[in-house]
Amino acid sequence: MQKNLILKGMGASTGVTKGKVKIIKSGEQYPDFIPGEILVTKITDPSMVMFMSKAAAIITDIGGINSHPAIVSRELGIPCIVATETATLNLRDGQEIIVDGLKGEIYSANGGANNDQDYDDLLEAYRQAWAKMDINIFKETVDFKKLDPLIAESWMKKVIEIIEEAEKQNLSYREIAELFHSPNTLRNNGIFDLFMASHAKLSGEKRKKVANFYINNLKAICLKDPFSLDGHNVIHGQAQIEEITNKVLPASMEIAKKLGRVINACYHMGYSLFDDMNPQLVYENYGPYYIEKENEKKYLVVIKEFKNMKPVELWPETSRLPFSKIKIISLYENVKFSIDAITHTSYKGNIIDGLKYYAIYLDDRLIDINEIDNISTILEKYADFIWFVFKNMSDQKFRILYLYQKAYNYINLCKKLGLEWRPSKKIIDDILNQPYKKWPEFKTPSEENEFFLKIMDPRTNFYG
Repeated sequence: MQKNLILKGMGASTGVTKGKVKIIKSGEQYPDFIPGEILVTKITDPSMVMFMSKAAAIITDIGGINSHPAIVSRELGIPCIVATETATLNLRDGQEIIVDGLKGEIYSANGGANNDQDYDDLLEAYRQAWAKMDINIFKETVDFKKLDPLIAESWMKKVIEIIEEAEKQNLSYREIAELFHSPNTLRNNGIFDLFMASHAKLSGEKRKKVANFYINNLKAICLKDPFSLDGHNVIHGQAQIEEITNKVLPASMEIAKKLGRVINACYHMGYSLFDDMNPQLVYENYGPYYIEKENEKKYLVVIKEFKNMKPVELWPETSRLPFSKIKIISLYENVKFSIDAITHTSYKGNIIDGLKYYAIYLDDRLIDINEIDNISTILEKYADFIWFVFKNMSDQKFRILYLYQKAYNYINLCKKLGLEWRPSKKIIDDILNQPYKKWPEFKTPSEENEFFLKIMDPRTNFYG
């Protein structure tokens, strides 16, 4: 059975045990603590002595190998994991988990099974995101409603092969999630693979297998709100945020505008390289996070990552680009941030005047703001050139490129599993030779969205 790794910390006392979570705050009385429950707390203290000896395992947010919970657990002979950072936030009372005190790993005990609420949440996330879009814009670049049904059967054969090989090699969901380019890559792939799973007329069991694969990967990588229903895209713990922001510099209106220019160029590189269906392969936004600085003010932290800007396997033209990724750390005052399930960000407040601190990394090297104009110019020229090439492709070449763009989502996972990431000859033949599917006429965008979401629901047998 594939392990669903949901949290990791430092193993402080060996052993493996299974039990239900009991979250406890310092000084609180829990006369109903049941022997065999797993004590989860920020850090243990003497107020917890009455039920520590009843616990099947102890998990803490902070602590080290010789901290109080670690020493006590070793004396009691029970597993202990410390320094998880977010156990009290990510775990919930009554949740059944497996604790591996040697590896410092915490797994869901349900083996990755999901329920109707998970499927409802997944679909609702896309309903909310699509409600803000005019999906006719896809017709200006690439229309998944035309192309994806052509390859549904052969494409899903490949996806099922990937999922089953990951199970065979016993990769945890956390490991798999980290091999995808970003959480939004998982969110996008999840919904479009379910769209094709329906057209391939996979069994209900296999459609749920596909849905569970993406749902569990998201749950493993995201610290909260895995479907971005509440506007979060959060994978960093507070300690990580403090480390990430320790080199930020004071910002100004001029700096904010320079950063806006390079962000604009990076976004357009994403669309030029991977069109309107897969730009998340280049850009990802993380947040909202919050941190206090020395002046005791609380700042919003947003992390923007732009990667895969040299996908030479698809675009040999990018081989001379002098860098492949950019990361921007922004600290805002009086600004709010949210993100939806398909990468769209929203700000409330003035992000130019509100930017108070920043840092920018080029291929993991912290750079000076004086370098940014040249970087922007390079990216703008590349984005313009690649878009020109893209728009002037023959239909056949465009369709094959579309397949490679989709397959690039899985490149790291396939390499890890020893599988070929490129589209097979059968997939290429299908996209070039299969006839288009005819869709009904829709009276409203809302009607059209609901129609396609019904197709994507893994619990239905609706193929459109």
